[in-house]
Amino acid sequence: MKRLALLVGTSEYPEREKLPPLHGSLLDVDAMQRVLVANGEFATEDVVVLKNASRQVIEDAIHNLFNGRNRQKDDLVLFYFSGHGIVDEANKLFLGTPSTRKEGNKIVKPTTVAANYLQEAMNDSKSQHQVLIFNCCFSGAFAQGMTVMDDSSVNLKSQLGGKGRAILTSSSSTQFSFQPDGEMSIYTRYLVEGIETGAADRDGDRKISVDELHEYAALKVSQESPNMTPAFYPVEQGGKIYIAKVAQSNDDPRLIYRRELESRIVDGKWSIPARRLLDSLRVRLELSAEDAEGIKSDVLKPILAKVRKLEEYEELLKEMLAERNPPSTQELKDLRDYQKDHLRLRDEDVADIDRKHELIVSSKIRNLANNELIIVKEYKPQNLILDLPNGVKLELVDIPAGSFSMGSDDYDSEKPIHKVTLPAFKIGKYPITQKQYQSVMGNNPSNFKGDNLPVEKVSWDDAIAFCKKISKITGQKLSLPSEAQWEYACRSGSTGKYCFGDDVNQLEKYAWYDKNSGSKAHLVGEKLANSWRLHDMHGNVWEWCEDLWHGNYKGAPTDGTAWLKDGEPNIRSLRGGSCFSGGIYCRSAYRGRNLAGERNYGIGFRVVV
Repeated sequence: MKRLALLVGTSEYPEREKLPPLHGSLLDVDAMQRVLVANGEFATEDVVVLKNASRQVIEDAIHNLFNGRNRQKDDLVLFYFSGHGIVDEANKLFLGTPSTRKEGNKIVKPTTVAANYLQEAMNDSKSQHQVLIFNCCFSGAFAQGMTVMDDSSVNLKSQLGGKGRAILTSSSSTQFSFQPDGEMSIYTRYLVEGIETGAADRDGDRKISVDELHEYAALKVSQESPNMTPAFYPVEQGGKIYIAKVAQSNDDPRLIYRRELESRIVDGKWSIPARRLLDSLRVRLELSAEDAEGIKSDVLKPILAKVRKLEEYEELLKEMLAERNPPSTQELKDLRDYQKDHLRLRDEDVADIDRKHELIVSSKIRNLANNELIIVKEYKPQNLILDLPNGVKLELVDIPAGSFSMGSDDYDSEKPIHKVTLPAFKIGKYPITQKQYQSVMGNNPSNFKGDNLPVEKVSWDDAIAFCKKISKITGQKLSLPSEAQWEYACRSGSTGKYCFGDDVNQLEKYAWYDKNSGSKAHLVGEKLANSWRLHDMHGNVWEWCEDLWHGNYKGAPTDGTAWLKDGEPNIRSLRGGSCFSGGIYCRSAYRGRNLAGERNYGIGFRVVV
């Protein structure tokens, strides 16, 4: 009985934009050669390594591996491929060679090694012990087309035939495999690790069978890249073919300690009792603390790699929301593709991050071509709801961090236009209503009465008193918005005169102003909200801001804070216009002012936190 292997690695392709180089493929075959010779009882001369070989050379080597002149039924033959896998319209797999190219989106098949050539060689072989390992994209497609029996199990025997056959694939028939640039591929790295450390020997018999090796590698891949799903297809005890021996003895302290670490880790960590047990074991095994930490680091490596991917996903999401909020449908699609195809993270892996940044699943669509469940997400911030006395609620909306151009060239008081960068904050969805004001302050000074009308005839001093009192009630530090916060929230990402653009004829959809209000205040929220779900930013009532009045923006803060230095004493800024105002005074950039102690019709406020 002989043990023979063919290891094929293809790293270079002629069309880099369509098939980028995979430098790690050559590292993969070197590592596989090393462990097969050192641990697998393969003679050096019986392991053929092909790096960037032509199609003809690869096919000749496949023939020799499976159907060489002296091949016997008890021989073990192992085929390993690392490189680009490509599927055609019929979902048939082709292995890339250095001449593989595409015409449009279609593969030029004569430049590849067709998987069915390999299947024919396997079926013609006398050897009844065959192991195939595919470390490539869509590698699960090798086993496609297999008959599905009534019990939904896959009848591999009828499709592939033969005895003692095992196929290991790094991905499913619809997935890309992941290979970090310049490093070994993830799947092969853990195949090699499982053999070299002995950790893949699950039953402790000092032999590593094919199924044990796949189980170990698949577990590690799932910890690091959960969206990759390595597959295993055994036929007639093919999974029990032993592929390597454990170099370490059963009483090797490092191996014993590693197995105990592996058996007790849950969700990437060890419980307090488990840590005590492991410390006790380390002492009994006479392992140094340094050696124990090194083994722990190895065990944690895939888990920490996943943590880094989650951090990268969150940073990308935050960067996207800072640039545009809410994000476009295309941006959300691009984010999901990056999550799935680059980071190899599942939707459930990023669910907590999505919820934290207020992305929710809006729908689930089944792709009939490959049965994949596609998750569609949308951005829906969860507003802050504060409890006020007498069962009254106050709703504030999340406003993302970002930058905008504040001011305009329409009036001197709005000049110069300047860039302001603000941190995230929350602002009232509506102006403070009379019901809310009454519940906190115990009185209602408004001229136009109604629980859900905006409170008005309040001075700036009254508004500040309200903020102080409600802060004590709720435990949240509420204040009036700065002018920068107010204009940023009003614009909600827009750059025109109004939150919806420049056409004043559209204003009646968003505002109660002199053309449609009947010179009276109206219920909050009756008009359309802006893009950030804020109502009545244009019209209905003027809104106090925290800033002292300044005649222009020369020297104004650029960080979003209120401008409280060197302004007009006792005069404070107003924004938004009112039910008495003409359209020009309802613009996003328009600035009004009033004495801080005066109470006038049509002047109210909203709050921020």
